Amino acid sequence: MADHYVKQQVGVADGTKQPPDKADGREVGGSVRLTLGSKVTGTAWANGDTIYLGKKHAGRKITSIKLCAGASLATSTIDVGVGGDPADGGTVETADKYVDGATLTVVDTPTELPLKASTLDDEPGDVEHLYATIGVADIAAGTELTFIIETVGVS
Repeated sequence: MADHYVKQQVGVADGTKQPPDKADGREVGGSVRLTLGSKVTGTAWANGDTIYLGKKHAGRKITSIKLCAGASLATSTIDVGVGGDPADGGTVETADKYVDGATLTVVDTPTELPLKASTLDDEPGDVEHLYATIGVADIAAGTELTFIIETVGVS
């Protein structure tokens, strides 16, 4: 059987480099940070609305996006993507870069949204402004919900 190494360990632990490289601290042994983004109570989100969630800082990588809602979102779908800086009138550029069409019917339980595998093997990059886009059905004004966005990188 063959031995294989994950991308982050090639040149570090596989013996291909002498002396071996050090592991990239942004991905191996990096610090975890959480960003919370809560819906303003009393505000309805309609099908097609975009919501600014915050930013991913340079040199960090998104490793998890969870959502906790006080009521089922029924058939509403959630995309999480990137766009321009809201201070410059930013608009969504890639609506579903991180999450595409997730639904949430679980109540009062932080639930992992399906993060696209294609983003996890990317290098930690530049600053990204994060946006959620609501699809299919509206989310009622009385629904409480919070996004929990986890990033890893060097503090």
